[in-house]
Amino acid sequence: ENERAARHHTMFLLNLYMLGAVDCSLPFSTIRHLLTHADTSDLSLSLIALIISRVGQSLQRDDPGSLKEIAKAVKAKVDASNKCFRHRFLVEQITELKHGKTRRTRLMKADSGVFDAVLGRVTECLGMSARRALTVD
Repeated sequence: ENERAARHHTMFLLNLYMLGAVDCSLPFSTIRHLLTHADTSDLSLSLIALIISRVGQSLQRDDPGSLKEIAKAVKAKVDASNKCFRHRFLVEQITELKHGKTRRTRLMKADSGVFDAVLGRVTECLGMSARRALTVD
């Protein structure tokens, strides 16, 4: 139950970032928190993998320096723990992202067009321009 709630909260934060309501510091601080305050359990590493897989390219585009720091920290954390396949895959995924390599297929490129269309409709329904960020007053 806690794992499910953690995944839902993480996805909520990532959706806020993808909509432009928050800047890139939120996903980066979430990853840093998971690395420093959580053990290298499967839950914390799977949440980091979720963040990287969902918004990794946007994070790389927004702040490549912070992504390099995160990549080093994840690699050090995984090297200190047992190296199962899931952990090695996470390090490989972050390293490829850090170096600008992506594994995008034609299907994923088509999905990004769908995402852009949905994002346009959502921002239109909310009555906000695509460039303006949400604020809490």
